[in-house]
Amino acid sequence: MGNCRNTLSAICLFQIFGGTIQNPFGLGISKKTIRNLLDQDWLIQISQNGYQLKTPPSDELPSPYHLIDKPLPFKGTPFLYEKPSIGLGNLLSKYQFKTVIELGSSTGMSTIFIATFLPKNGKVLSISNWDDYDQLLSNVIRTKLTDSIIPICHDPMDMPPRNLPKADVVYFNAPKDRDDILTILNHWGKNGLKLCGHQQSGAMEKNLLAYAKSRGLRYTAQGEFWVIA
Repeated sequence: MGNCRNTLSAICLFQIFGGTIQNPFGLGISKKTIRNLLDQDWLIQISQNGYQLKTPPSDELPSPYHLIDKPLPFKGTPFLYEKPSIGLGNLLSKYQFKTVIELGSSTGMSTIFIATFLPKNGKVLSISNWDDYDQLLSNVIRTKLTDSIIPICHDPMDMPPRNLPKADVVYFNAPKDRDDILTILNHWGKNGLKLCGHQQSGAMEKNLLAYAKSRGLRYTAQGEFWVIA
């Protein structure tokens, strides 16, 4: 059981760091765990101490990832280094949500971070208008999270798309300093759905407090990270 936990923890670290770690031993991953991952065909060795998650061929990938014949090199700074990561990680660890909606994504750094906290068969529905869709898909392929992350091309500031699967929580990772933010919160916060995100200004916090009060909900904040439930 311990070996299984060590292996899963190591895979999560590789995913959080973009699929490649130049010195996994410096992060506390044992040589035995690395050998197990190599034997299970999860990793390939790329340098003396560097290892990378092995990406499957495109014809084995689910839609829309199968469209990427050769994934682009991973691009982006791991979300672990962002201020809201502690609050978001704590929330995901506590509740073990099965389905998370993320509003707004660039290269998928926060999306990948969220996916590493999901229980088995959990999903992140990432809703955004991507400037570089191929880079997003490539990053998810590189981190072997194609079964967990479902990209949906849609303006996250619009009404929710029809037939969207039921979710447990909505994470706001889109532009927030907008005059219509209360309308947007009302669009997504139906049926008692938990909302969370990170504010960028005092005006945003006032809007969040106003929304929570109007719904009889509680607003809490941990640094820049907030939750309404």
